Amino acid sequence: MQRIVIACPSQQPSSVSDWKLHTFPEPVPSYRTLVVCRLLHLDSLEGLMGDSDSSPWDPNLPATSSCEEDSYERWKACVLGYVDDVSVTNEQNVRRTISDLCSRVVSDAHHGIEHAHLRGQEQARISEMPSWGPFSLQCIKYLWQEQADVALAVRTFIDAEVDL
Repeated sequence: MQRIVIACPSQQPSSVSDWKLHTFPEPVPSYRTLVVCRLLHLDSLEGLMGDSDSSPWDPNLPATSSCEEDSYERWKACVLGYVDDVSVTNEQNVRRTISDLCSRVVSDAHHGIEHAHLRGQEQARISEMPSWGPFSLQCIKYLWQEQADVALAVRTFIDAEVDL
């Protein structure tokens, strides 16, 4: 099973265990990744982050406005499995965020592959590479390529608008 870690909320290993992109059984983000993205894109939070054009959140309303409470309650219902999504807009924003994240991972992976390739050429030119050097560089390239492949698969799945 291929997977990559996309976030590390703390240093405790148990919290890192499910902040991933998976390719098996389907190329999707982990449940915890979806939950945090849905929370990130609540209408009230988007207003706080300055994205008021696409959000009905009004900064003049008190902090406990019904809009904020409704969004949060809908998010909790989604987390608990009572509803499929928070809102259509929220789900679109989640998809966009995950797709953008995957694009960044792919870009970073391609830069990593190029860096490993250039490093190998440089070391070969000045004869500093140990006998195991080419093998280790190839392993690094394979790891970067796997990361790109997983992110591409997830981005393709997300962009196809299949139900999460």
